Amino acid sequence: MQLVLDVALADHATFDDLVPGNNAIAVEAVRRQTENRDPLIYLFGPDGVGKSHLLQAACRIADDAAYLPLADFVAFPPEVLQGWSRHRLLAVDDIERIAGNPDWEQALFALFNAVTDADGLLLMAAQARPAELGLKLPDLVSRLSWGASYALAPLDDGSLELALTLRARQRGMTLPADAVRFMITRHARDWATLVGLLDQLDRASLEARKSLSLSFVRKVLGNS
Repeated sequence: MQLVLDVALADHATFDDLVPGNNAIAVEAVRRQTENRDPLIYLFGPDGVGKSHLLQAACRIADDAAYLPLADFVAFPPEVLQGWSRHRLLAVDDIERIAGNPDWEQALFALFNAVTDADGLLLMAAQARPAELGLKLPDLVSRLSWGASYALAPLDDGSLELALTLRARQRGMTLPADAVRFMITRHARDWATLVGLLDQLDRASLEARKSLSLSFVRKVLGNS
């Protein structure tokens, strides 16, 4: 029996709000998959390169899709994966989170086979290639290695500035270009940190009732 989990797609996780940077080929491949092409696509790369964004964007436009972030699912018994093969496209995120857990690896292997037996589509993501995840089930490593594989790279400075500007705009924030450059060059460049800084600026701007000028951004963030 399928346990219904409340997995909401992030509002910003769309193709329109995605800055491909050097990952344009992978982004286009995922777009094509939502049109019932490529039975398996495997994305890998470190945190902050857009894997989860891309998986959720695909679910948003695909016909009958479901997003399964294993980082959230591992708090439940592995039987939670039963029944999801009924979806046409299944986007499975955070595969590294089950590495070394034999019951979870077997459950994912069974889900993989159920989806392919039903001629469904699998879009999967992890931090590394299948053989480098520490998985103990050889058959699962083999299955994950079947299809097209794409390494996602961090955004370059120009693409990162554009992505941060877009995220600010989604939140109703007008962030000038010099403030964006300050955030990227003077603070950690990983995406989670930058989004956290946006949250901090949003709160400070509302409390002070001031616009986000470079001088205000400098004052608020300092050496955060």
